[in-house]
Amino acid sequence: LVPQNDQYTIANISHDVNDKLYKDQKIRSMPELVNENYKDPFKPRRDVCIDESMVPFTGRIKFRQYAP
Repeated sequence: LVPQNDQYTIANISHDVNDKLYKDQKIRSMPELVNENYKDPFKPRRDVCIDESMVPFTGRIKFRQYAP
């Protein structure tokens, strides 16, 4: 997942290049952007919530849940 601010930056980088000599100019600064944003590891704070839909379950379950 990419944060919303980074999406805007990527969109601004990638749309206004007309020079045929530098076809990779659209994405030239993208590795720098990724390296800058993701060099620090995620450090969770006090409260971290993991939703049950984030963790896939492939086992069997012995009970059924009724959710009207």
